[in-house]
Amino acid sequence: MEAQVPRGIYRHYKGPLYEVLGAARHSETEALLVGNYSAHAA
Repeated sequence: MEAQVPRGIYRHYKGPLYEVLGAARHSETEALLVGNYSAHAA
């Protein structure tokens, strides 16, 4: 079963905003990895 992570801007529980670009599964550990970057102004 593949996890679905919708693209969009999310607020971390500590406050900063992050844009989620997509998700992938690690080939050896099967861990779910989310591709994101910080979207908040410095």
